[in-house]
Amino acid sequence: MTSRIGFFSLCATLCLASAAARGDSFVVPTTMMQYSKLVGAPIVASDGAPLAKLDDVMIDARSGEILVAVVTLTGDGKRMALPACQFTPRLRDEKVELVSIHDRAHLEKGPAWDGSIDKLADRAWLETCYQHYGLGHCCPVNDPYCGWGPRGALELLYANATDIELQGKLIRAELIDLVEGLCPAVQLFVDVEGVTRRVVLGPNWWVLGSHPKLTNGATIQVRGRELRIPGYDLSPEPVVMAATVTNEARAWTIRDEQGHAGWYATLAGLPYLTGAEMLAANVYLPSDARLGKVVDLAIDLLAGKARYLAVEPADHPEEALYAIPFCVLTPIRIENELRLRLAVAPPITAPRFTRETWNMALAPEWGAYVLDYYGCHHCWYEQPLFTALYDPRGVAQMRGRILSIEHATGIAAGLNARSTGEVIRILSADGPVTVELAPAEFFSRHEALLTRTGLVTVWGWWCDECHLIARRIQIGEVVLDLRDANGRPLWLEAASPAPASEQL
Repeated sequence: MTSRIGFFSLCATLCLASAAARGDSFVVPTTMMQYSKLVGAPIVASDGAPLAKLDDVMIDARSGEILVAVVTLTGDGKRMALPACQFTPRLRDEKVELVSIHDRAHLEKGPAWDGSIDKLADRAWLETCYQHYGLGHCCPVNDPYCGWGPRGALELLYANATDIELQGKLIRAELIDLVEGLCPAVQLFVDVEGVTRRVVLGPNWWVLGSHPKLTNGATIQVRGRELRIPGYDLSPEPVVMAATVTNEARAWTIRDEQGHAGWYATLAGLPYLTGAEMLAANVYLPSDARLGKVVDLAIDLLAGKARYLAVEPADHPEEALYAIPFCVLTPIRIENELRLRLAVAPPITAPRFTRETWNMALAPEWGAYVLDYYGCHHCWYEQPLFTALYDPRGVAQMRGRILSIEHATGIAAGLNARSTGEVIRILSADGPVTVELAPAEFFSRHEALLTRTGLVTVWGWWCDECHLIARRIQIGEVVLDLRDANGRPLWLEAASPAPASEQL
């Protein structure tokens, strides 16, 4: 992997050098970038006219999700908050600039922001911002399940679900990326009198770090609510969102009496933080020893995510930085100090990089490696949602113009595989969307289909607010099917079953 990243970096360097030699103003699209370079970046119209500058981003510390970007309009100085996916980031002469999909007149009519952090975390006010831009958090406006991301949608479904109690034998446990907006969550398959039921617990780090192991074949009792997750149901039986689980006479609570996820209490009322606040935070080990301080963040603006934090070691600040994702961090405030507490101590093999190798650290492959290492699998990266999750009833359709074509590690790389897949970024009527297609080898026979200016129609499944997993793609009169009627990838010779862990 390292050699491949090095090759790509070399190619990029040679291209930049060539452009500089010709005196060109070199412009390239980009996705991952440093927070420190993003803040203060100019926001321009499609013709390059200045519109505003980016002041900060508001981050959900539980998942790294960017709720809004805070900007100041050029000229009148009006401060505003708007969804991060309203911009397409690119590099011009090695400096970040953000291309707005809206003109100045539309931006000027948007809701003003008075500088209150509480307002940025107020759902009703944020909804006003999203509605002004016709968005449901980077999602198509006609997607009723997306508006506030998977966490908000599932909480709404849970509140209106039916109470249920069941008892059965545990078949297996696996990871999914559908619950609470945290990745990954833990899902159990339970045999209840010959019927397989799915039981969803909490985030992987919460279950593994706080509670007894669940052994395959063991009898468990579950109390919770059953509901349907539109577009993601595997079987005729609804999903069971667990409130309590009892295993071998030991019980633990996953939700409180009001139905709220129990692990929320560990956040100590600090779910939303600005990037500037993150940079002031210290990172602590489970033993309460200080690991170091946050010196930067890796931001994916198009996806609306802060992928991981760059942490400077406290004992040897001159050494390589730790790359630590959000799913293993809990924000707490002690007196006036913001602390990010690790769920696990980074071992000696933990991902690290130097300040001189930020370009490598921002590569999609390396970002996927960081998330994989800590078990923070995102559906965009390797730990794929298994083919059974592609329910034909949940297929969505979208149209747009191709912005760029990329090779990236993703679901389209195949089941349980780490390989390079074809990814296209599309500008739809509702903003930029990343579409996972198929392995690059598969698309090598269809390269003529993909052009940087082509209009495209895609059918598939939303796996994240700005990411679609393609089932079928149409460019012009050509239609290419990528999966069969059951959602199985056509390029796979045999389906790979979900791994059956002996123990969770």
